[in-house]
Amino acid sequence: MLKKRYRKALKYSYGRCDDCDDFVIGVGVQHYGELFHRFDSSPLYKRDLNPELINYLEEARQAIPFKDTVHLEINAAEIPENDETEAHVIEAMKNAFTIEGDFIEQELRSNTIEFSTYLLLSIVFLFSVFIVPYIEVPSLLGSVLREGLFIMVWVFLWQAFSLFFFSRLEIYRRRKRFKSLAKMDIFFKHRVDELKNLEG
Repeated sequence: MLKKRYRKALKYSYGRCDDCDDFVIGVGVQHYGELFHRFDSSPLYKRDLNPELINYLEEARQAIPFKDTVHLEINAAEIPENDETEAHVIEAMKNAFTIEGDFIEQELRSNTIEFSTYLLLSIVFLFSVFIVPYIEVPSLLGSVLREGLFIMVWVFLWQAFSLFFFSRLEIYRRRKRFKSLAKMDIFFKHRVDELKNLEG
């Protein structure tokens, strides 16, 4: 029951294709430049996307179940249709999503290195705990040293646990979202399209 209500809410939030059951994420622009970072003067197909647009699309992709296919509809009612420019815009958007996915892959590798480092340090300190009794030091100092080493073991184990089960999980989810965004179909909707629909 809750699942049906959730899907119904998604339908009202994002809409569905007329000829299929896929979800459609819609954005509206008055000119092509609104899709890109306003300070980026690179050629159109190389520009960075507007950060607000990226956040919106990522949140939308997060809300829609991954088993569902999504499309992006850019409502450009006030812009004259230009197939060549729109092809560059679509290429730039797909490139941006792919590049963001590459950055996330690097973040995942860094996470793996950090996790391995913390886990290795915790093992080293754990071995040190068992070595201390064989070192000739005053009993009080030995006890304090062992307690300190135990604390270090738990600190590094918790860091490794946190990285693996919390940070890593979110990185995997973000990678999955951007892979999906890079593959989605992108199309423009102009005023002429709306007029054709009304005439039809």
